[in-house]
Amino acid sequence: MDPESLFATGASLDSDGDGVANADDNCIVTASPGQADLNGNGFGDACEPASAATDLSATTSASPSTAQVGSNLTLTLTVTNGGTSPEGQVFLSQVLPDGVTFVSVTSSQGSCQRNGSAVGCDLGALGASASLTVTVVLQPLRIGSITTSVEATGSLVDINDANNTADLSITVIPWVLRSKRVHPWRATVGPPRWTSVQVRCPPGAPIPPSQRGHR
Repeated sequence: MDPESLFATGASLDSDGDGVANADDNCIVTASPGQADLNGNGFGDACEPASAATDLSATTSASPSTAQVGSNLTLTLTVTNGGTSPEGQVFLSQVLPDGVTFVSVTSSQGSCQRNGSAVGCDLGALGASASLTVTVVLQPLRIGSITTSVEATGSLVDINDANNTADLSITVIPWVLRSKRVHPWRATVGPPRWTSVQVRCPPGAPIPPSQRGHR
């Protein structure tokens, strides 16, 4: 067989029987009729080498761990790439809890914005074994429990998408109950006496002027 005929015969082979000839197949040993290749590296998603795997994970934490009505609550959202290859594009979404006032959102890279009851982030590339953070500040409006959920996604195939989401529940309590002695009052007979009031207010805040006075 002449070289040209041999080449034509080899090029027309379809080893995995997916309808795509070996010469054009990005995954010769595993059927991949759609030829999906999300990261564009020439290896089909069906046979992406293990050395080119990404593993995004999302976690979230709150400070303080128990929130107070009307006080700032800081949520730290962390995305980590536990895979062996860089992730080309990382996206993070957060569903905001009900019963809160949105204050701000910042990220260690990329950009984020609030859209109604959600926060969306386009965070750019993330290297292997690297992490990035998004900080969201809220103010709870009522006592009880609030819940937020986050999800990290990327442009490449993720070898473990079970850890891409995280939920966090936070308990919200009233303002703390504080006591303070206020201005003295004088009885008709005897030395000046002091009285005290109890008000609910944020930690470190002074007693509101309306709560001061004489009896």
